[in-house]
Amino acid sequence: MRRQFYGIAGDDATVAAVPYAERVEHGPELDALRERLILRADLSIEPTRFGAVRAWMDRCDGIRVAGWAQDAEHPDAPVCLDVVVDGVVVAMTLAEEYRADIAAAGIGDGRHGFDVDLDETLSAGIPHTVEVRRSADGLRVCAMEADAAGSCTALLAA
Repeated sequence: MRRQFYGIAGDDATVAAVPYAERVEHGPELDALRERLILRADLSIEPTRFGAVRAWMDRCDGIRVAGWAQDAEHPDAPVCLDVVVDGVVVAMTLAEEYRADIAAAGIGDGRHGFDVDLDETLSAGIPHTVEVRRSADGLRVCAMEADAAGSCTALLAA
C-alpha cells in the first residue's frame, strides 16, 4: 500500500520496503521498549506478587467443576484459574462468583466462587484427575480424583 504513495505499481518487485526503525527482538533494548509502553499505558512495571491460595473444589461430576479460590495476597481480587483434566487444560475461569456460603464462612466478601461446564464430559469407566490451577503460575490449588466407578476423592494441593 505504501508503494502507491511513491507512485510505484503494487507489483513492482524491485522496490524493497524501508523499515521505520531497527527491528528489536530480544535483549535490553526490547526490555526498555516494553517498559516504556507499559508506563505509557499507565500500568505498573512492578512484578505481581501472588500469595498463598485458599481453595476447595465442591463439585466434579464429569460435567461441571465448581468450588472457590482466594489469593491471600489479594483477598478481594478474582483469581484466574485453569481447569486441568488428566494434564490437559480444558477450561479457564475466574473465581469471582458470589456464594452466600463462602461469605457466611468469612471468606472475603463471598465473591470467590467458580462454576465451569466442561466442553466434553469425562469418560465413564476411566479414572481421571481433575485439577484447578492458578493460571498465572500453574499453582495447583485444589484437585479431585475420579475412579473408574465415578466416585470422587479430594486431593490436597501440591
